[in-house]
Amino acid sequence: MVPQLEKQLKAEKLTDAFEALTPARKKDILKYLGYIKTEATLKKNIDKVITQLLQKKTDVRVP
Repeated sequence: MVPQLEKQLKAEKLTDAFEALTPARKKDILKYLGYIKTEATLKKNIDKVITQLLQKKTDVRVP
């Protein structure tokens, strides 16, 4: 898992919400975040994932 995502999930207490996503959805998110090269883009996309999880969406998507 991307360390920045893991840190944000713990800070927002959303680890369980992320783990509740389907394995394919988690894999897609982690794969996409793994390919990102710049810190700013990574932060922006992690924020999108966190926002969607806070809204209790089960079809979390990035970008």
